[in-house]
Amino acid sequence: MTPPPPPTFKVALVEQLFQSAWAANVTAAAETIGSDSSDEEEMFDSAPLITAAAAASRVRKIHADALKLSTEMLRLFVVEAVRRAQMEAMVDDSEHVEPLHVEQNNCIQRDSRGVVRKSGVESQDDYHGLQNDPDQSP
Repeated sequence: MTPPPPPTFKVALVEQLFQSAWAANVTAAAETIGSDSSDEEEMFDSAPLITAAAAASRVRKIHADALKLSTEMLRLFVVEAVRRAQMEAMVDDSEHVEPLHVEQNNCIQRDSRGVVRKSGVESQDDYHGLQNDPDQSP
């Protein structure tokens, strides 16, 4: 008996995610362009935004191979995020993976005010050093 294929995302779902993200980017670019700034600033600063908004609005289809690859990359990303959350749960001696464990494995997080801050571990070397440090007992 052959094992079932690994769970994955539907290609149509990923395509809808891309389309909605592109629509949101077009809206955000239009709002940024429409913000109140001087004529001189607008002439120099908004040219790349206008080009990006125009390019994003022209995208309507995604090549099937790119969509399949994106679906697989999303699956791998989720698998890795779950694996890291499991590791965080093990470090906390927890039997269950909780949302906190998913958030803890991000190196950059936003606080309650939306300000970006770095979490405790600054690099992989620091993380491995904490794992191997006998003084750091769980």
